[in-house]
Amino acid sequence: MITRTGLERFKAFAKAGGTVIFVGKAPTLVVDKTFLNAKDSPDLSFATLIEPSGDITPRVLPALPKPDVKLDSPWQRLTYTHRSWSDAEMYFFFNESNQPESRIATIAGRGQAQAWDLATGEIHPISGATAEGDSVRFPLVLGPYEAKVVVVGPLPGGVAAPEPSLLSGTTLAELSGDWMLDLNGKQLTTPLKSWEELGTQAFAGPATYRKQFTAAAAPAGKRVFLEIADVHDYARVKLNGKELEAHAWQPYRWDITSALQAGSNDLEIQVNATSAGRAGSGGAPPATTAPTAAAAGGRGRGGAPPPASGLLGPVRLVSR
Repeated sequence: MITRTGLERFKAFAKAGGTVIFVGKAPTLVVDKTFLNAKDSPDLSFATLIEPSGDITPRVLPALPKPDVKLDSPWQRLTYTHRSWSDAEMYFFFNESNQPESRIATIAGRGQAQAWDLATGEIHPISGATAEGDSVRFPLVLGPYEAKVVVVGPLPGGVAAPEPSLLSGTTLAELSGDWMLDLNGKQLTTPLKSWEELGTQAFAGPATYRKQFTAAAAPAGKRVFLEIADVHDYARVKLNGKELEAHAWQPYRWDITSALQAGSNDLEIQVNATSAGRAGSGGAPPATTAPTAAAAGGRGRGGAPPPASGLLGPVRLVSR
């Protein structure tokens, strides 16, 4: 059975170029709001294929539309949304897992693959992307709970530098050891630990971490990034007095090439916790426009204990 309205929608979809496949028992009755004017044997000639067996048979597979996203290996915790614009294709990818993942992705679209940074609004051409007819092949690299917007189409004017390849990089320094920490009115010198381990419960921040470190000059032709593997949940960075953009979701990565000095450097990281799971904390992080799924990452829900708070690290400098 199928409604008259549903049947008309299927016909319009097929007329516009869509693929309609009936697998299993096809509709044999068309009804409106009631069964009074029901019509037998609907015209299904618009369908691309009718497969009565109820299985995805070898007849069905060739009739299926070409996939808009193909990966070189399975990635069960990847979700995505694809929207077609008048001049480009937009994909929103989200890594639902708590592990970093990387694949070679092939996505439908013609033009330049570009990453639209959700934190800064900058547009970066994606390094290593190659056109393959009506598709583009590129390295898709996402950190834990990271979201990413990829657009395929004409490259706008005034774009930023190409996005660095995150498949490889050289660690220049691990910023381990003790940090100076201003935590809820207490001044501490401590390795990176959660606020809970440091005796501060139900605190939303801000807490300020400071560290002096020595670095060599940036390698010729390379960019240097500050990377934090784990922080909960909102981090603002200042290096040698230069304020960088704030991040409220993965990846917690900052391009510090222009701020890094050969020799002594002063690093300051201000951290706020999100209000989720911290009822009665007496504070809240600064406002952010982070996508809900990417920012929350599924933490602190369903009455579970609040997640560990603060800058957990490790923190490192990487050149690419």
